[in-house]
Amino acid sequence: MGEIFPHIYGANFKPNQIICLEYFDERLYGEVIQIIEQRQTCWVRPLMMVQQQVLLVDLRSSSDLVLPLCLFRECFDTEIIPFLTQLNRLHPSKPSPSFDLNSFVQKVWQTNQDKF
Repeated sequence: MGEIFPHIYGANFKPNQIICLEYFDERLYGEVIQIIEQRQTCWVRPLMMVQQQVLLVDLRSSSDLVLPLCLFRECFDTEIIPFLTQLNRLHPSKPSPSFDLNSFVQKVWQTNQDKF
């Protein structure tokens, strides 16, 4: 297991911290619920998806995810605050029909199978 996860970036993540999973021009931002250390995974509550730096998709009503820690990185305040401001202006709703969280996770899995 040490070779698959040579650097556990998420070891410093704390509950309620906002983290990011990047896949090409898409970024999934979520809130850490719990770190599952023995499996090197992170239970994350999705907040939003940012596509191509402009399209914001509200994911607050979507399902939680449990994914490998090494896929995530910390977010800087200056990076996330503008998006949180936009997100708070949106009315809570179902995710956009043009965005499928399951499809996004599938693409991440296919690209990173060695980490699962």
